[in-house]
Amino acid sequence: MEKDLQRKENLSTNNNRDSKANEIKNLNLTVDNIPYAINIVPFLFNGENRYYVKINNGEERVFLWDSEMEQFRAVDDSDENLPDSLEHEISNQLLSLKK
Repeated sequence: MEKDLQRKENLSTNNNRDSKANEIKNLNLTVDNIPYAINIVPFLFNGENRYYVKINNGEERVFLWDSEMEQFRAVDDSDENLPDSLEHEISNQLLSLKK
């Protein structure tokens, strides 16, 4: 519940600064022959693009740019490990949103 409140706070704070902050993107991806329903909500934090990502209506994950890996990656306290190939494909989708 606290995460939801924080997310709503971030979205309302960014309403006037960036219209993309409120765009919700739903994707259907197939990675390694496994289908995934992906829900993406962009937000700004300290001037940096970040994304809330839900995979198959699971726990909400935060993705941000990792300059060492040169891709977006999940950086939260989730116990769920994402397959590398799925994380890479989500990163590719997030990169395409920035354009």
